[in-house]
Amino acid sequence: MRKMKYIYDLVVQVFLVLVVIYLFQTNPNKIVASFWAGALFVLLPSSMMMREWLFFKKSNKVWWLGAIQFLVLFAIPIFVLRVLNPHVSLETLEPGGEFIKVWHRLSNLSYCVFVGVTIYSIWMGHKTQKTKN
Repeated sequence: MRKMKYIYDLVVQVFLVLVVIYLFQTNPNKIVASFWAGALFVLLPSSMMMREWLFFKKSNKVWWLGAIQFLVLFAIPIFVLRVLNPHVSLETLEPGGEFIKVWHRLSNLSYCVFVGVTIYSIWMGHKTQKTKN
């Protein structure tokens, strides 16, 4: 059961990336697309964390670290910036335009870490199942 939860999380994480790519390719207004992308990058990991908390508490500390670092360091702050500056591209904000570009690139790496710890959790669940059999 535990392994299936992480497989579901991985599917949601990959689907989220595909939805965001679709949003940016089909929406001519990139500011609106970035708002919805930011909202999804906050809401979906938050829902995963709530489910993890309700069913498994804090038993997988590596997964929690991966989720929290992405959400707290990148997804929430970038989304808050988007909400506070609804009519401009974040890269054009002064001061800090160049910093925001770098920060956004780092958020991509952070999301990859989050996906990586989910894959690690699947692998560890598979490994634990094999040792029980």
